[in-house]
Amino acid sequence: MRRGSVCVSISYTKSTNESATQIYTGWIYRKEGILRRWKKYWFTLKQTELSFYRNRQSEEKCQKRYFNLQDYEVLPITNDGEHYFPFQMKSSYAVYVFSCKSPQERSEFIRRFNAMAMEGSVVAIKQRQTCLFVQTENVELQVQRLPADGNRLQGRWRDKIVHLQPIESIIPLPDIINRVEQFAALSHHSISTVYGLRRDSNSNFLVTENIKWAGLDSVIRERDSSFHFFDVIIPLAHAISHLHKNDMAHTYLDPSCIYWHPKSSSIKLGGIQHVVGATSLRSRRYTAPELGDNSIEDVETVDLRMADIFSFAMIAYEIMTLTRAFDGLNDRQAGEAIKRGDRPILPDDAEEVVAHIIKECWREEVDLRPDMTRISLQLPIMRKTLSLRALLDVGDL
Repeated sequence: MRRGSVCVSISYTKSTNESATQIYTGWIYRKEGILRRWKKYWFTLKQTELSFYRNRQSEEKCQKRYFNLQDYEVLPITNDGEHYFPFQMKSSYAVYVFSCKSPQERSEFIRRFNAMAMEGSVVAIKQRQTCLFVQTENVELQVQRLPADGNRLQGRWRDKIVHLQPIESIIPLPDIINRVEQFAALSHHSISTVYGLRRDSNSNFLVTENIKWAGLDSVIRERDSSFHFFDVIIPLAHAISHLHKNDMAHTYLDPSCIYWHPKSSSIKLGGIQHVVGATSLRSRRYTAPELGDNSIEDVETVDLRMADIFSFAMIAYEIMTLTRAFDGLNDRQAGEAIKRGDRPILPDDAEEVVAHIIKECWREEVDLRPDMTRISLQLPIMRKTLSLRALLDVGDL
């Protein structure tokens, strides 16, 4: 089925008060997100709003997405054999494809949608601010460009300095917008905050918080041993686990997209511009063998979360040893070594429990790798156990 498509089963409800606003509702299914899973939403169509909800109860508390009808045009499209009776909701920057089970439902939805868009009153600003996601405010942002800081592009948005990251994309703009929506709605202290998208002529920029911390790759390159292994690996595991719990995956994990702040012992997971653009450019040194050189758009059958877990193991090895994986090989040679089944050699003095989890994560057999939720729960326990053992060893001296 075409990416971004939706199958709709529509029913209409009408207020008992004839002078009151009419509301039309139904269930909506959309295949969305980086993992391309089907998600079910309850929608309401009223005044100039089309809103999606996680369920039909407590709508104000569970609103997922909002569209202003006046920004879109709805038109029927030709049946491609995979939809029932499809139509598209189109604006100047995005196209969403829906489908009804009968031509009558499609005609009725289009008629009511267009009538409401023309006749409905403008939604109050305070109503828009109650939405978790507002299309015109949280995706395409009006960002003032500022002079670059070295090779970093900067801007000002809502009185804060933001980072503008170019998106080199191989996917259509609607898919980029969909992914920006996902990250803009995501909140985690160890993941770089995404504010939205800035479009400049033919270029797209991801607008994120302005992080000036050092990349983990420079820490490893300089063999900086001032940080503890668990200080980095535990928050990294929690960040990846949070992505996976939200039906998302990174697939571009490498030390350069992990920012480290030594004073607070904190990390921020970045590299989101690559995920949003689905570029095929990634370091083979950290790429799971099942992904190879492919873009995430070309690997329909691969569980992208398992690819993240493989990359996590390679990064954990580098943090433990302060040595690049397959040091001495270039990126292409490292990728070929991984495809042959080779893995970096763990040091003899590595803690057995830590070495075990790394080996489990970079296994060739995808189905045998542990999930990231389990890893994120195990690592803090390992840290406490090893700390207690160290204290007992000191007491025995």
